[in-house]
Amino acid sequence: MKEKIDQLFLNDAQLPRISSVVTKVMQMVQKQDVAIPDLAKEISNDPGLTADVIKLSNSAYYRAAKPIKTVQESLMTLGIKTVKDIILLTATRGILKKDLKGYQVDAEDNWIHSLTVAELSKRICEQKKLKVGSDLAFTGGLLHNIGKVILADFFPAVILSLREELKTHSVSFGELEKNISDILTKK
Repeated sequence: MKEKIDQLFLNDAQLPRISSVVTKVMQMVQKQDVAIPDLAKEISNDPGLTADVIKLSNSAYYRAAKPIKTVQESLMTLGIKTVKDIILLTATRGILKKDLKGYQVDAEDNWIHSLTVAELSKRICEQKKLKVGSDLAFTGGLLHNIGKVILADFFPAVILSLREELKTHSVSFGELEKNISDILTKK
């Protein structure tokens, strides 16, 4: 088992990845003086992302006064933060909207669960006035299940084995996962 994990990192295993454009955009929006034309140009380097931003910008949820036709219009109408949120959701949807084999969770349920945890994390952060920003809380909540995505993709037999163990042991699935994690990470 440990050898299989080592191989994931030694080889070019297809671990979930976020595009370089998304990574660059996330870095750019952290700067106070980011120029909207520069940000629009970077987003436009990814045709799929561009289409998603414009499509979501024109959705009933955002209720733009007039149709939005460019990324720059999206940024000027909705604001950098809102477009950043759209990009984050678009980028993670492809990673998180997957069936979790062995966990008996389908893609839609996993995505809705991730969105719900993200929104609740953000609201708790805001209500409790926590020092960590609500954006970071949202992102953490959104990605909290990424380990399950990796386990389901690369170690479905382990998950099925854990399910079998649950039938004979009086421990939670989370405890069994932690035990396996401890075993896998021992050097």
